[in-house]
Amino acid sequence: LRDELGMDVSYRLPHRVHDGYGIKLYHMDEIAKTGTKLIITVDCGTKDIWPIEHAYSLGMDVIVTDHHFCPQVLPECVAVVNPQRADSLYPFRGLSGSGVVWKCIHALSDYFFPDKTETLLQKYVDIVSLGTVADCMPMLDENRTIVRRGILQSQQSHHSFFQTFVDTLKRPILTEEDIGFFVWPLLNAGGRLTTPYQSLTTLLAGSLDSFAHIQELIGVNELRKWKSRDAFERALASVDFSAPFLIFVDEQLEHGILWLVAGKLTEMSHKPSAVFTLHDGFYVGSLRAPPGIDLVQILEASRDTLERFWGHAGAAGCTIRADMMPEACEMLRNSASVLYGEHDATPLLKVDTVLEPDKINLKTIADIEVLRPFGMWFGAPLFLLENISAPVVPLGQTGEHIRWDIPGKLEIIGFRMAEYIPLFSHKKTHLIGTLKTHTWRDTVTPQFQVIDLVVDD
Repeated sequence: LRDELGMDVSYRLPHRVHDGYGIKLYHMDEIAKTGTKLIITVDCGTKDIWPIEHAYSLGMDVIVTDHHFCPQVLPECVAVVNPQRADSLYPFRGLSGSGVVWKCIHALSDYFFPDKTETLLQKYVDIVSLGTVADCMPMLDENRTIVRRGILQSQQSHHSFFQTFVDTLKRPILTEEDIGFFVWPLLNAGGRLTTPYQSLTTLLAGSLDSFAHIQELIGVNELRKWKSRDAFERALASVDFSAPFLIFVDEQLEHGILWLVAGKLTEMSHKPSAVFTLHDGFYVGSLRAPPGIDLVQILEASRDTLERFWGHAGAAGCTIRADMMPEACEMLRNSASVLYGEHDATPLLKVDTVLEPDKINLKTIADIEVLRPFGMWFGAPLFLLENISAPVVPLGQTGEHIRWDIPGKLEIIGFRMAEYIPLFSHKKTHLIGTLKTHTWRDTVTPQFQVIDLVVDD
């Protein structure tokens, strides 16, 4: 809107602690004082009926762009652009919030300057791919095109951030994994521990300022890692893992690490979990669930005890009045038990085929790479290496990773598996994992990355 149509554009990002989630009435009061005539929401607004009604009472129009679950009653505004609408005719419902915005750019470009549509879509697709991967959207249909084109565009981006990231971390952005494991955590750290404006400023900064902003976010991200590890250790000591819904309450926790702790609890237990902290008389929670369990259903069944809730099947949030907290926790556990009491959420790994170590080479891996991008609902192929019997040695500065020391050119490694060495050391082991390449001093070799294993008794 600003760069292509010359409009006067500003933005208002919610602070995780001071604002919480969703649009608030006072947001509209603040924006109205600036003389704004049109508000466009991004990744929110579908359920914010009263704030949007308040915006209209203040003389502002509203366009909602969102991809979250739609209630039966939608806000009355210029438009609610959301592929989850019951009356939506759009053929793909799995777009991210950034993907929905990209569709709006497409529509505006077709209207104002149709001869430039393809150019504009390509110009912004790197940002859209970042949002698609970061929000763990299904890697299906249109999302595959967005991510594939976005990664290519990031290598010649109009946005200085991408090139500065590569120069600073000495790490090229070549796959969706580079986005998910390296690019996005940096941007996410700002919104989690400081302010979302720090992350946005980094993303929008010119080439002269990008380096300093990225260095600041690297420091924030390291702090986030330390705080989340400390909180997770405390959660392990207090959570009742026999419950159908795991709940950890720590009134001193920072909002920005709630989701990390909840995610680790769910990953370990294969159960839905919620982690809460206290803020201004309300418990604010981040919830995570394994595949096959829908948090929205659990929250809907518990709505009488909740102040508000939001989110998706696998990741959600809610706020609870302090005086309602015991009842709400009990309701969440009961709802999970009633809805999913017989559901076994233990993840099953589907192995695609058995491989012989000496048959794995760079050509095999190159053929697999053609299938990228990988992600939710379209994971990388899994392979089985049978009857591996070899010494296992620690790897990395901290020794938390391991390597199977076998002759030949294939490197077999397991990340964060050192603690399990006593379980399979000197035993015949069957390894499940993915194929990658490893580059060291300009030499590229095949690598098998272990994600799980079976040990013969």
